[in-house]
Amino acid sequence: MNETALTKKIQAYLKQQGCWVTKLHGGPTQQAGLPDLLAVKQGRAVFFEIKTETGRLSQLQEHTLGRLRSAGAVAEMVRSIEDVEYVLRSEGLL
Repeated sequence: MNETALTKKIQAYLKQQGCWVTKLHGGPTQQAGLPDLLAVKQGRAVFFEIKTETGRLSQLQEHTLGRLRSAGAVAEMVRSIEDVEYVLRSEGLL
């Protein structure tokens, strides 16, 4: 499955779980390195960088995920809906 299709499936899953969710689109007016999705549930910001089985985080993406965590957000790389479910469960959001 390609990254676009996986992102759409994860967005649909997050909505089913009661999250507000938006795709963060890269572009000239947005900070580089931001994760693909932002979900909010129970007042918690949860960022997801979505990668296929062979995809890797860039150094900038790793740095950005770390900065988001330092600011109190949940910020994780995921490769599947099961990964997303694990993140939500581990944060007490499911």
